[in-house]
Amino acid sequence: MNLIYLTVEVKSRELISKLFFIGNNIKEKFYFVIGDKLAIKRATNLFGKGVYFYKSLNKNDTNHIKRIKKKGNIYLSLDEEGGYALSNDINFLSFLKFRSSIENLKLVDRIYTWGNFDDRLWKKKYSNYSYKIKKTGAPRLDLWRKEIFNKIFSEDIEKIKRKYQSFFFRFLNL
Repeated sequence: MNLIYLTVEVKSRELISKLFFIGNNIKEKFYFVIGDKLAIKRATNLFGKGVYFYKSLNKNDTNHIKRIKKKGNIYLSLDEEGGYALSNDINFLSFLKFRSSIENLKLVDRIYTWGNFDDRLWKKKYSNYSYKIKKTGAPRLDLWRKEIFNKIFSEDIEKIKRKYQSFFFRFLNL
């Protein structure tokens, strides 16, 4: 299965990281279909079996997951929110109540996590399925690394510098 389906729900948040993911994997002879949920649904009907890479295991997605799996696809999930901004275990476990369900975890093939914090708590909540949970990081976080960000956006950075010259941001405590 060298066909990967990637869904994008919020372009401003997800598109660049998905394109970054594609760019880093296309040399491995994977083929990618990228689009919104409806476009990817249509693509799975046209192109057949592949790896369906989705952004969450939301409780409301059970029928969607079943439909994708019924077509013989591998179903992977890397939560777009990731929970990285949640400050403690209690908040993250509460977050997981809305972003996942045991029924959906049973259906999917793999869950990817952003780092140690969410990986540990996913495995704590779903200890019987910890073999499905893998810590990999996230393309969105990779884009935050200075060397990658500068490489990808160096032309844009230079245009902004030429247009506005020196400037600074002032943060106010209101």
